[in-house]
Amino acid sequence: MDLIYLFVRALFLTVVFECVILSLLVRRSFLKICVIVSLLNLLTNPVLNYLHLIHDVPVYTLEFVVVFIELFPLKIGINLSWKDALLFSILINAGSYSAGYFIMTLLYFS
Repeated sequence: MDLIYLFVRALFLTVVFECVILSLLVRRSFLKICVIVSLLNLLTNPVLNYLHLIHDVPVYTLEFVVVFIELFPLKIGINLSWKDALLFSILINAGSYSAGYFIMTLLYFS
């Protein structure tokens, strides 16, 4: 039960941070951005956390793969150029990872 709680919390934090970051970058409909970000993260976040936890795959490798998985849906869903979609995918993933790392460090090591 604790593992599911951790996965859900990680997913929630990721979606919140990525919605805010992408909304500030793109300046389009917040609801549309949050729907796209939520759907993408429902696919990628649990898999990333599971692979890192169970198979000990390095996080930077997983985040690199996630950036490219999210690239096409961001381009099509928000009508971005390839360059912008890549840049924004890198920024939202780096931002949510950094924020999550900071929050989890405060929660567990303070």
